[in-house]
Amino acid sequence: MAAVVTSYQAKYFAHELARNYANDQVGKLAGLLFDAQVEPKPHQIDAALFVLQTPFLPGVILADEVGLGKTIEAGIVISQYWAERRRRILIVTPSSLRQQWQQELMEKFLIPSTILDSSSAPGVLSHNGVRPQEVLICSYDFVVRHESDLVRPWDLVVSDEAHRLRNFWKKTIKSANVMARISRGSHKTVLLTATPLQNRLEELFGLVSIFDPEYFYSLNAFRERYVKNPVIGDHAGLAQRVATISKRTLRKDADKYIHFTERLPLTVEFMPSPEEIELYDAVNEYLQRDTLWAFSQSQRHLAALIVRKRLGSSTFAVASTLERVAARLRDQVAAGGVGSSPDDDRAQYQLQDIGGRSLEPASHYNAPASLGAPLWGGDEVTSDLSEAFERSETQHIPSYEGSTANDAVPAAETPASASPSATVGAPGVLRAMSAEAEELEAFAVLARSITVNQKAAKLAEALDAGFERLRELGAPEKAIIFTDSTVTQRYIAETLTSIGRGEGLVLFNGSNNAPEQTVIYQAWLEKNEGGDVVTGIPAVDRRKALVDYFRDEANIMVATEAAAEGINLQFCSMLVNYDLPWNPQRVEQRIGRVHRFGQQHNVVVVNFFNKGNVAEQRILELLTDKFKLFSQVFGASDEVLGSIEDGVDFEGAISDILNRCKTAEELDAAFEQLEAEYAPEISSELARAKVNVFDNLDPHVQDRLKAYDADSEAVLTAFERLLLAVTRRELDEYADFEGDGRAFTLHRTPRTGIPAGEYFFKSQPRPHAHQFRFNSDLGQWVVSTAQEESTPPRELVFSIGSSARVSSAVKALGSTSGVMDVKLVSFRMKARGEDLEESYLLAGAVTDAGEWLDEEYVNDILELACIGRGEELATVDVSSVKPHLEERLAELENDVQSRNARYFDEQEELAYSNIEDRRAEHDAVIAKYRLQENAARRLARNSQDATERIRAKKETRRWMNKISEAEQEFHAARMELEEKMDENLVLMEQALRGTRDVQEVFSIRWKLVP
Repeated sequence: MAAVVTSYQAKYFAHELARNYANDQVGKLAGLLFDAQVEPKPHQIDAALFVLQTPFLPGVILADEVGLGKTIEAGIVISQYWAERRRRILIVTPSSLRQQWQQELMEKFLIPSTILDSSSAPGVLSHNGVRPQEVLICSYDFVVRHESDLVRPWDLVVSDEAHRLRNFWKKTIKSANVMARISRGSHKTVLLTATPLQNRLEELFGLVSIFDPEYFYSLNAFRERYVKNPVIGDHAGLAQRVATISKRTLRKDADKYIHFTERLPLTVEFMPSPEEIELYDAVNEYLQRDTLWAFSQSQRHLAALIVRKRLGSSTFAVASTLERVAARLRDQVAAGGVGSSPDDDRAQYQLQDIGGRSLEPASHYNAPASLGAPLWGGDEVTSDLSEAFERSETQHIPSYEGSTANDAVPAAETPASASPSATVGAPGVLRAMSAEAEELEAFAVLARSITVNQKAAKLAEALDAGFERLRELGAPEKAIIFTDSTVTQRYIAETLTSIGRGEGLVLFNGSNNAPEQTVIYQAWLEKNEGGDVVTGIPAVDRRKALVDYFRDEANIMVATEAAAEGINLQFCSMLVNYDLPWNPQRVEQRIGRVHRFGQQHNVVVVNFFNKGNVAEQRILELLTDKFKLFSQVFGASDEVLGSIEDGVDFEGAISDILNRCKTAEELDAAFEQLEAEYAPEISSELARAKVNVFDNLDPHVQDRLKAYDADSEAVLTAFERLLLAVTRRELDEYADFEGDGRAFTLHRTPRTGIPAGEYFFKSQPRPHAHQFRFNSDLGQWVVSTAQEESTPPRELVFSIGSSARVSSAVKALGSTSGVMDVKLVSFRMKARGEDLEESYLLAGAVTDAGEWLDEEYVNDILELACIGRGEELATVDVSSVKPHLEERLAELENDVQSRNARYFDEQEELAYSNIEDRRAEHDAVIAKYRLQENAARRLARNSQDATERIRAKKETRRWMNKISEAEQEFHAARMELEEKMDENLVLMEQALRGTRDVQEVFSIRWKLVP
């Protein structure tokens, strides 16, 4: 192909690049796959196309096993909606995954997003509607609190970790009820979950009913058809219906495309010093008291949970926290207990008692001076706990078992669990508050006196053992150390520095603004100046700078929970849980930073075993043995993790155990009860149903994945080649191209808003430059300009010898000439208000000898080097081409109609299934009536009393009448449904037939020369 193609070739290529492929073809995704910073695996392309080729369904479930990249699948779908300008998109996810979603969308798909929280919501969710230029991301807690703002029209709603919605069938799960109402306003809802079934088959009904409450007609009908049978119903029939709305790929199906690595657990024991044990016992006894003045009733359990976490983190972290708790209590005593306005005072102390802004997500730390120092000493609190605090401010959270909560007691007026008759401000109460503050101060003094923590003393041993394993694995010696506390983070850094490990050490936390972090950030900005990597958002860029530094230069990162969200560390193969979260989902989130796509080595996970603390031992055993978080491969723990609806509730359950259990025996019994609650065993019947209904959804999955594996590479290769040719032509006067043209410098912008500077194709990356993207303003300008090129009739001369790409078929033509006609044909249809379009280049040529050449020949000829252009012609006689193109047009139209007939057949099948659902429910009612009839008939037959016999016969007749009425009602309902179904199918058939449009592209005479 010549370096710069002709207007005819560019126009042809541009139409090919921009044409609309059918929804089941990889070409539909070519543009976004070319732009994406990820190479999707075949099963991910398969899943994305599955979502896009179900236009009549209001929702689908993507249920791949863990580790297969459902986020990537959803990202492809979101990108397609974005490219089609359908940008009212909402992602609902656990709060701990919000930043990860935001980062993945930007880094992999260049899609901007906003995280909705209490500070951003008012501006974004205004009465003017959703801003179309951003995807919105929020948590399930946020959805519950802002339902009225979110029930609105959406183009796409994505629900991550959607297993928490599966109990929607019970109608008592508030978040599920709200998500169902939001989904009603969405054109398409996508549920992501690796565990669509956990305990009961009704959970499947619940998930599907989120987006389509009539899919199984009713819960009773579903139970009659699929649950009440001793072997859990008709597996084959249910599997067929599930396959229509669900896609599930197993790891065994994708093992050819993904390298699954293992987790290798490593446990390091330590024994706390006597002083550490004394401190733990003293604070533990304090937290177990019935009456505490330091915490408001509604937040006592959450506050105690965090104090315990600081206590387990380090003596420095808990000292800082205890000092602030005591200081707050002292301030309240000095103010006489409360201010003159109880309502104002309550709001003030609630805000301060949960740490002011310190309880916002990591990017919102550092409370203003007017709030004073945060209660937790500047430490970060995970986003899910932050939301729990926010929720507790507006509604009293349920107390855990053993709590003496009195929800009627207002915060900061009466202590946690104190008698409501106690009046804040009374001399006795003030003395009690002062005494508690003095006690807290004494605990803090004891904590400050402990300058060496035994867990920190074992850290070097843990790193040495872990690095030895990494050397055995051939993995880079890099480790990330996680702690809950920024205070502990500083202590760990000082400890490592003191033992000679300070070189190659980097810290990562919520602010990332310490002097040493700023130096790394400034160097990173200088290195990446002018390129796409720099976003201009300091908080985001600081995070990127520190991750890049860890990858390229450092070997140890000490991180808080801020690093558990939204960063990818697959270049690191060792993780140290210095502080072990109690929330299993948080543990999995941490490990997921390193044990993820792109990880080439087994991952070493280091945990500390506290030999002096039974509670910490049991927590580690629970996470290790029951949840299996630290061993095996991706998703080994998923079946169990799927049973946890809310990790904060799970943490609360552990906190409750620690608050009420005073002996080792009580702790053991309580943890055994907790373990039993989350036991992974399921019934053999449900296990069979899960396998038959979900794990064998598509017997042809392997064949299709092979096809997508071959197609995606071929499509992207051709796409890049054509885009390169069009770009070189249209930017010829604006840019200088280097080498093969995949890198260029845009000296002059062709349109306002397009930045000048260096550009590169994804296949040839370079620093300090912009990636050239198909869906960018520049890419779209290039393609649209080529489509509008002037292409009057004329003769073009193509050289076989001067061309880099020549097919064997074209070589066989030799010196030949003829006529060519190229048209663009578009088929447009409607489905649930959605415009469907397929477009094709209708092209053909006839040699002067009368030989017909189809579109493949045309494509091959137009990819040759054009070495001559004749004068414009008045016209080109393409009458010899016309009948061939008409025949080809008929073939295309038949293909389109055949494809659309699948939608018709699918909806017809769903309608008939719905009738069968109603029949099942009806038959159950009839069966119940017949039991009553038979009972009355037996009574009439066996009764010796004439009066009783007559009464029983009347009762028999009454039940017979009810059966007759029910039969008539069902018959009438069925007739009505069938009529409505026929009407809908007629309308659907008309819509799918759609319209056809044929547009002339160009017609030429052509000539081949050697």
